[in-house]
Amino acid sequence: MLKNTRGIRFAAAGSLAAAVLVGTLGTAASAVAAPAPTPVPNKTVTLSPGTEGPATQPTKPGTEGPATQPTKPGTQGPATQPTKPGTELPNDKPKPVVTVPAAKAANLTAKADRSSVAAWQQFRITGKATGLKAGTKLTVQQYQAKSKKWVSLPASTTVNKDGSYGIRVKLGLKGANKLRLAGGKLVSNTVNVTVR
Repeated sequence: MLKNTRGIRFAAAGSLAAAVLVGTLGTAASAVAAPAPTPVPNKTVTLSPGTEGPATQPTKPGTEGPATQPTKPGTQGPATQPTKPGTELPNDKPKPVVTVPAAKAANLTAKADRSSVAAWQQFRITGKATGLKAGTKLTVQQYQAKSKKWVSLPASTTVNKDGSYGIRVKLGLKGANKLRLAGGKLVSNTVNVTVR
């Protein structure tokens, strides 16, 4: 009877130890393998006016960033702006019209310093040449009534730089003499000189 009682005690003690061990392992296992807590569904919370956070506040008009603002009329770059009248490139501008003064008509004048002279008396004929280059040769011509032609005399001069000229003449034919100057396809007016 005593042997059996000891065995029962050992058996009871072993069972208790095993129960404690099992309990300890179960607690550890439950601590390690404990399932994640079940998420609580979000509750809808109604916020009082004026208590919204900055992230949930609606965007006020005019506070958008520059990238989202609409382009205002007239803010396009210079490449897209229409060309205003009168702003064409210099090459497109009309060239100024240069007015060239009209050339003066060619003319040759003559005037004697005396209207009456003695035979072979020297007198002077002067005048102005317009449209003739300086240095153009001018020859004295005499009108001959018999042949009704103008004949060149051995008396000549040239046009000065200012267009003026002058020449000394002597006549031996008595009576009225008609003289003129010719040069450069021009002829002067007639000069009347009487030889006494």
